[in-house]
Amino acid sequence: MSDNADSIILVDEETGEEITLTLFDAFEYKGKNYIVCMADGNPDVDEDLSDISIMILREVTNKDGESELVTIHDEEEDEVYDYYDQLLEESIEDEDESEAE
Repeated sequence: MSDNADSIILVDEETGEEITLTLFDAFEYKGKNYIVCMADGNPDVDEDLSDISIMILREVTNKDGESELVTIHDEEEDEVYDYYDQLLEESIEDEDESEAE
């Protein structure tokens, strides 16, 4: 991941705490758009990115017509993370097949 990657700042509505996230990936699932983010300065990230902590947020349009990112919970969270894991596995398999050719 490069240093010039897009970043966003999330503000916890209850505490006012700001969290800077780097936009890592995006995908669509069941007609909804999701954004995959990684917290900047994440202490859990290895140099080779093998142990990366991510957060998946859903993109919604607010009443003013502007895009917002919202957290996902419960059943939706489980489904979306499972789907993203499948996307990553398929991407790795496709990459391996391309290298074998």
